[in-house]
Amino acid sequence: MQWGAGVVGTNPAAAGEVGYYAGGLREGSSVIRPFLEMFDPATGTWTQLADLPNPRFSPEAAWIDGLLYAAGGYNTTFVATNDLQVYDPVSDTWDNTTYPDMPNARGGGAGGLGVCSSGTGECLFHVGGGPDSNFANTTLETWQYDPAAMAWTSLDNKPAGVSPDGHILGAGVGCLGEIYVGGDYRGFHHFFRLDATQPSGSQWTQLVDIPAAAGAMTPALACLEDQASIMLIGGDPDGYWGTYNTTVYVYDIATDTWEGPLAQTLNVGQLGSAGLFMHDKVWTFGGTVGSGAISPAPHESLGYIVCEPCQISLLQVAHLAPFAEDASVTHHPQR
Repeated sequence: MQWGAGVVGTNPAAAGEVGYYAGGLREGSSVIRPFLEMFDPATGTWTQLADLPNPRFSPEAAWIDGLLYAAGGYNTTFVATNDLQVYDPVSDTWDNTTYPDMPNARGGGAGGLGVCSSGTGECLFHVGGGPDSNFANTTLETWQYDPAAMAWTSLDNKPAGVSPDGHILGAGVGCLGEIYVGGDYRGFHHFFRLDATQPSGSQWTQLVDIPAAAGAMTPALACLEDQASIMLIGGDPDGYWGTYNTTVYVYDIATDTWEGPLAQTLNVGQLGSAGLFMHDKVWTFGGTVGSGAISPAPHESLGYIVCEPCQISLLQVAHLAPFAEDASVTHHPQR
């Protein structure tokens, strides 16, 4: 599994937070995964849920008020959709007819969950992407979907940075109400923050670049809100399928600085995974090394312990867990 959408949410069948993984590509050559799967960290188990009605890879997703929203994405020929698909865990059903679709068909974008431009409520943000895989057709468009208003709104375009056109297949994550977007399929290392609550014309800020050795082509980004930091995991530093990093870097929001690579590394070098923070661990699901999704799918976690008076210490715990559609894979925790 690669280039799917991962979000943290809840489910009636689980006691605490769970991770959802929707769509993406599976092992083999450009095979779409129609699946939605749930990982429960408390039990270490995966559950296969209702399939997406319009399965895609590289959609943007967010968990808002008990529902999973997934917008856009590509099919196997890199033709984008503007479909907004919404999952209800209580009924285990998808709805892609009630909710308004994105104004334009876009795949390969970035985004996540942030505070709406109104200053209240949570919105799904979709940044960049394009209608197909032609770089000249990629965009810098920024859209927000407000579930309360059931409406899409156009915001300031993302700055181009070094890109001659738009943004495609980099990475994005929502953290502390704002959206962080960086990287690109071509290895661009610029990094930006979107604060949708700012007046039009001043919603984007360019930040310090992602370190040159860190992955820029589809790394996983995970927000650690308690630490006001973002982890960048794996990815390809050069773009175009050149290198598959095992590295982990940390961005400090308050100081606009990067730390890394950390001593803790992935067991499997990869790009195109999903990164989530839950149960005091950062989790990655899936990944690729350029010839289809890795099989069995990598599934790793990095935990941290906070104690007094000592400082934060990191403890790596790696997992290879089975996904619902591949019951032949055995769960092998490693330390």
